[in-house]
Amino acid sequence: MDYPIANLPTAASVADVTKVFYVLIGVLRSLRSQEQFTNFFEWFYPAHFASVRTAVQACARNPEVWRAALKFVKEITSNQSHRLKLEQLNGFIVFKGCCPILSELIKSQLSQTCSSSCLQTREQLELHYKFLKLAMQIVMNVITGRYVHFGVLELYHDTCYIDITVSLFEILVSLDLSSVGTYQSLTLTLYLFLTDFFRANAEMAVLSLSPRTLSAVFHMLRRGLEDSRSVVIISSCAALDEAFQYICREKLKSKSRAAGKIAEFLQCSANILLEICEVLLRLSCYEEGDYMYSLFAPLYGTILLDRRLFDEAERKVMEGEDSEVVRSKLAEELSKLSRSVDFNLDPRNKDRFLCSYTRFKAAARSVV
Repeated sequence: MDYPIANLPTAASVADVTKVFYVLIGVLRSLRSQEQFTNFFEWFYPAHFASVRTAVQACARNPEVWRAALKFVKEITSNQSHRLKLEQLNGFIVFKGCCPILSELIKSQLSQTCSSSCLQTREQLELHYKFLKLAMQIVMNVITGRYVHFGVLELYHDTCYIDITVSLFEILVSLDLSSVGTYQSLTLTLYLFLTDFFRANAEMAVLSLSPRTLSAVFHMLRRGLEDSRSVVIISSCAALDEAFQYICREKLKSKSRAAGKIAEFLQCSANILLEICEVLLRLSCYEEGDYMYSLFAPLYGTILLDRRLFDEAERKVMEGEDSEVVRSKLAEELSKLSRSVDFNLDPRNKDRFLCSYTRFKAAARSVV
């Protein structure tokens, strides 16, 4: 692998390096056991891994190279066959080795998106979306692979993962969601990524992302609730549930290191949170689908967060109801629903709310 890299950035060596990446991807896909992966990795790391980083540094802006490099990183971080273990060092070494590569590529992509001449054509936009899809899949591999202990990174003040995710979110929140919505595969990856991220890193999201960036992420989740696909709605609900659980836990603590960030986020995101609650209520009152019982969890979170959000969202939803009889009945049932929540995080409290939500849905079906 060193020979073609030594001749970068000529067109011939770029083609050679791209071929080597795809050969490595094929080899990695054949490694189905921990033993096979260990034998490969002992040969590959550190000498050949360093060559990969050299290639990326030399050709980060070349679409053929970065696409091949991202696919390689995606494959080596995949743990579907459980070949990487938390208790062994290979998984952590893979993660640490891939961080500089992914960071280099994301920074290059971020600098290009800031350029006024970038993303002017459909081809450029599609390349950008392909990059984001692969980058999100890599982070999802790291999160769901369960071979990296994020607490250890925090203990040793290692910010490599934080730096990557913050930079990635800077790109994500700049997306035109109307345009993204026309690319179904990218949309699905985006919302699955947000679910995995908040499930594993809700605290990091609040502490590391700026309140405005976090507010923009919640705007994405609100858009996800209005998607036509159930899987996107369900993913948005799951991400909101994880985020609300963390925020409510921190608000109930007498001392929280996230208190200042949470207060700032709530202040600049009041309208987005109200819109989220309004969409959840409207779907709960008037829609049916296999996502229906995913709605109760984020709705429960909004009530715990601030009951006034629920009350205001209820008022807005009821304003759109023409029938006085239906409006009166729904208002009565929604009042019962909100009163069923006690302000604590006891799991039984959430279970009781689910029962109340089930009764509410039955009542709503009978009048709407």
